[in-house]
This record gives sequence, structure tokens and C-alpha cells, in this order.
Amino acid sequence: MTDEPVPAWGRSMSSLERGLAILIAIADQGEVSAASLARQLDVPRSTVYRHLKVLCGHQLVEEDGGLYTPGWRAIGMSGRNLTNTILSSLALDELVDLSAALEETAVITVRTGTHAVCLRQVRGPRPDHVSFRINELLPLHAGAGQRILLAHASAPLLRSILSRKLGTPTGLQVDPEFLRAELRTARQQGYQISRGELRRGALAIAVPVLIKGEAICSLTAAGKQSRCDHPEWIERAVQLLRASAERLSDRITAADEHMDSGDVPSAPPSDRRQEERP
Repeated sequence: MTDEPVPAWGRSMSSLERGLAILIAIADQGEVSAASLARQLDVPRSTVYRHLKVLCGHQLVEEDGGLYTPGWRAIGMSGRNLTNTILSSLALDELVDLSAALEETAVITVRTGTHAVCLRQVRGPRPDHVSFRINELLPLHAGAGQRILLAHASAPLLRSILSRKLGTPTGLQVDPEFLRAELRTARQQGYQISRGELRRGALAIAVPVLIKGEAICSLTAAGKQSRCDHPEWIERAVQLLRASAERLSDRITAADEHMDSGDVPSAPPSDRRQEERP
């Protein structure tokens, strides 16, 4: 590949300045190709690839089907940090209600590049509740909350995930063809169930929160299999999760309209608002 001549001002940038410019461009746009970065910044494509390799190595950037997205370490540098803060606030009432109704842990999860992040949780009231770490980086192929997001992800991302050797944090192996079928079923039925994939002995059920057909996050209920792995609890959890996802979708849509009008959205006041359980 032959690089096109670079304008003098582009050549005058230091290596650090080029790397920062690339990182900022990815953070601002959310998803961009190396060729586009080279055109925008007037630097050779080979230079862009060299910086991208370093940024990916430090998990500041992730490669996803030829497109580059902010890595989990860079999320706080992008507009997604504000978006996730608003989303976390809007979802709290729903998490509180889900946890109280099911007496188990309720979680909101978002995708970041080729992974997912636990954005917020309300732990169940029982001493042996299932819990997650906030901002914990999770594989998209393992766990109900992550896999329902993968079921609604782009075809290039899905191909990228399925081409890898897949396992779970608890040591289970995942067959790519089985996963492909599982994702197809999850998309059709609108929910996903996992057993013992992130936490041994845990069952999780998740639904997507859809805005114009796009899954922007997932809501999950998780508890011990010994308590939750029976048809009655699963059916009730799916119903409650779906209702919560619809309400949260409406809230997010309303918040977007406020942002378009120049207002900063916040979660509407509620008599149900509680502190997250320790």
C-alpha cells in the first residue's frame, strides 16, 4: 500500500500528538475505519495503523470488523461516559422494582466494543445474592445480559466473536455453532437465559432495551439456580423484565428529546427511589 503525500502541517505533528488525535477522533465518532482516520487527520494510513496497534495494546481502542471503537479504558474520555451516567440514573427505579419483586439482583449492562460492562446493579435482599462488579468488563458471548446484546449486534461483530475460541469465566467451553443458534433464538423470543456462565450456581435472565430496533442496553435478573431455575420464576422474571425494558425505553426516548431541545435530562422523580442495597 502506498501512502498519499501528507500536508506539511500533518508532518509537523509529533508522534504523541498523532496518537492523541487518533484516540480523540475515535472517542468522538464512536466507530471509524483506519482509512477514514487517515483522511480526516491527513496522516499516512501506515502511521494510523501503527498508532492503532499501540492503542489497542493498551485497551484504549478496540478493533471490531475493520472498525475501531473506544476501548474500555477510554470510555471515560468519550461522550459515552455522560450517556452511561444518564442511562444509569434513568434505570435505577426499574432495577429497584425488579430486585424487590423477584427478590434477586437486577443489573443494567451496556456494550462497549467487543465487550460489555455492568453499568449498575441493585443487589437482591438475600444474604447469598448474586452480585457483579460495577464497570466489570464482561465477554459478549457469556452470560444472559451480554449475549442478548450480542444477539442484536452487527453482522461483522458477530462474525468476529464467532471466529474466536470461546469460553466463560467459570471455565465452560462455548461451541460457536451452538452460540449462533442460541443468539438466533434469543432474538426471536426476546430474552436470554444463562446458567453458571459468569458465576457458578447462578441463573440469569435478560431482555434488551430497544430504541428503534437497536439494543442500547440490557436488563438482567440474576439469582441462585437453586431458587430461580424453575418455570414459574423464569416466566415471571421474563414478564417483569419486558415491562421494565419498555418503560426504560420510553424514558430514554423522552430524555433524548430533552437533549435535542438543549436540556440536560435526569431521571424523573419517583416515590419508589431507594438507595442501592449494599
